[in-house]
Amino acid sequence: MHQVYSRFMGLFDRSHSMVCATDAEITEMENELDTMVPESYRAFVIQFGEAFTPSLLSLVTDNNIDLFDIQNIVLPRKAVVGTKAYWEAGMPTQNVGFANDCMGNMFCFHRIPRSSPRPLDAPVYLFDHDFGTVELVAPSMEKWLQTYVSASMTTCTRHVPAGRN
Repeated sequence: MHQVYSRFMGLFDRSHSMVCATDAEITEMENELDTMVPESYRAFVIQFGEAFTPSLLSLVTDNNIDLFDIQNIVLPRKAVVGTKAYWEAGMPTQNVGFANDCMGNMFCFHRIPRSSPRPLDAPVYLFDHDFGTVELVAPSMEKWLQTYVSASMTTCTRHVPAGRN
């Protein structure tokens, strides 16, 4: 899991932020949204913090790849604010947002009961705010990010590493 995350961040992250999430912030997110987040998201934001990946739009569009771009993977506080705002705007409350694309659509996990053990990973869904639809985009966060890493290796688009591993 962590190798995929390191490779993804090295290839695409442009945030230059070294602010990482804490266990307390993740617990606060889980309390406010009445959910358990998967270990995959927890590990990502504790190790890397927020990701800003605008070059994924070019990777996807320049190479006609059938993927949604990822603009940001956000820290827990922003995830809480974004999720609550999207719930008010019609996103089903079974979804908890943690990332977005360049058009403002939200990548989500389904809510996990607090009484459940923390899952290692979870399927990633996209809430399309224009159509009010939710679509499965990957069976796990790790596979979701690996898709972009693999796509960058099979295209002629050059991505300059961000220098953060």
